[in-house]
Amino acid sequence: MSTNNRLIRIISHFSYPSPLAPPLRLPHSQPGADMSNLYAQTRLDRTEKALAALRSATEAYTQKQMEQQRPASVAELEVYYAQLWPLLQTLIEAQKNPSAPSFMDVEVSADELETLYVTFAQWLKRVAPDSGLDDSFVFSSAVPEGSGVVAARDLEADELFMRIPRKAMLTFETALESPLRVVIERDERLQRSHSLATALHLLFERLAGASSFWAPYLAILPAAYTTPLHASPAELRALKGSATYAAALLMVTTHVRQYVDAVDQIAAARARQGVKLPEFTFREFRWAVATLMARQNKILASSFRPGGRPVTTIALIPGFDSLNHAPFGGALKSAFDWPTQSSESFLHAAVANGGQIYIDYGGRPNSLLFAYQGFVVPALPGDRLLARFSLAVGDPLFKIKAMVSARLGLTHAEFAVPIRTATGAAAGAVPPPFAPLDQWRDVWRVLAVQCMTREEVSAALLGLTKAFKEAGVDPSKPGMDGAEMLEILQRTKHWLFADDCPDDWRVRVMSALKANVEAAHPAAAAEAARAVAKAAQKSAERREGAQLEIVEDDGDGDDASKAAAAAAEAGPEGEAVPDTAFTRLARKMVDGETALVVAQLARIEAGKL
Repeated sequence: MSTNNRLIRIISHFSYPSPLAPPLRLPHSQPGADMSNLYAQTRLDRTEKALAALRSATEAYTQKQMEQQRPASVAELEVYYAQLWPLLQTLIEAQKNPSAPSFMDVEVSADELETLYVTFAQWLKRVAPDSGLDDSFVFSSAVPEGSGVVAARDLEADELFMRIPRKAMLTFETALESPLRVVIERDERLQRSHSLATALHLLFERLAGASSFWAPYLAILPAAYTTPLHASPAELRALKGSATYAAALLMVTTHVRQYVDAVDQIAAARARQGVKLPEFTFREFRWAVATLMARQNKILASSFRPGGRPVTTIALIPGFDSLNHAPFGGALKSAFDWPTQSSESFLHAAVANGGQIYIDYGGRPNSLLFAYQGFVVPALPGDRLLARFSLAVGDPLFKIKAMVSARLGLTHAEFAVPIRTATGAAAGAVPPPFAPLDQWRDVWRVLAVQCMTREEVSAALLGLTKAFKEAGVDPSKPGMDGAEMLEILQRTKHWLFADDCPDDWRVRVMSALKANVEAAHPAAAAEAARAVAKAAQKSAERREGAQLEIVEDDGDGDDASKAAAAAAEAGPEGEAVPDTAFTRLARKMVDGETALVVAQLARIEAGKL
């Protein structure tokens, strides 16, 4: 994975005393024993107090959301994260232990990193003798990204160059073979979220130091990422006005609640069953979650049987995740091979001896590369982003519209439309990438429901209810597939289930889509409006044949746009967005988003979507 740091913080190969461990019980005869005990107890008290405050805040917010029965607005998420941030800083300070620093605070030089990679390579050759290391590829820190994989000889296109066996991987399945299993079995959230469970497994393995099977692999992982998880409320405001801002706020606030829950669940397991799992700090938990988000892959689970339904599991694949990203516009040439129980990787093109070997992270847009990997690719081919929207809770018809959406099988609280790749309502058979909707026709249905009048939505609900009743089925029954539901819905004779919609509804649906896109990305909406106004002025001048002097754009408009953007970024008390590595990266991503949205709004305006 990419890292721009020549100095990389790593885990030391020995275990530190836990920063949350109870005070040592030293004999009173030892010099300084009383002061040592007092300091440790004070630190523990401060930590418990800070954690209690954080727990109270997350519980109050969760209760409020349950009562509201709707997704939180961006404004609500802003207020919530602003409330959490000082509590997090208090907790982080309380958890610091100068006498036993965290693994995250140990720095090594480039030369030391080379030595660590040598140790990692030796480990990989031992646990994966057929990996291709030294024959097809080697690890290198002499690449622009800081570290990566280069060819050990001339390699041909489509050649198998890397094979990593299951036994070398850190997975959700290995988490179930660890002491963490007791916690997972009693926590439904960890059973549902394999990523979170695997992140905790990763964290405990790193805290185990040299005793971990994966210690040489863990030693080369970076300790910091430029992702929203590490950003302050002021830094996140660099995303304000973009479609990614709400997603980033939701990510960071959810992460805090996950930490509090994990601490409580593991503490309960220790008390109840004597589970031997070490204490961990918020910063260490955040590192584990960020590492897994940046590097996780899916492989076939051990429970899979050839010919059966694919069953997957979350995995970190040592060696494979050292490959850097480069977009090729094609599918990733890597897959899990069941007969050899290995992840196999093939070259997309020939690579000369010493050339860096890249992979494509599955065609991810810059918004997801930024959120999960912490970088953006300038002028990314095929870049796109999601315009997220939901039924307006303030709509007096919200409840009945929600019922119609549920009858349509569209029960998501929030929908995502890839605004770059839409091709029209008739393209109903083409699944929209990265959208939780099965077909483009579903997108149009949601938008149509959104802009229905009371009479229209009532008629639609009546027709849908009648169709299901005549079919003798419950629309919410588990296991009903899309084809079965569509067959029933078509009996309503409503245009929603035809291949296209009437012209008057097309105009209404297009307007609804435009409104949703503008709401998701107001900065781009303002830029698009400015462009439309300038185009309209020039068009009017041409039609009238006026002999007006053309005044070149002196940049004042751009300055005004920048000033407006700066005002939007400012906090409630006028706090400016700081200039950090995160905010500089965020602005690059937002600039790319804005260009995409402006182009798409122009297409919607022209009725070409």
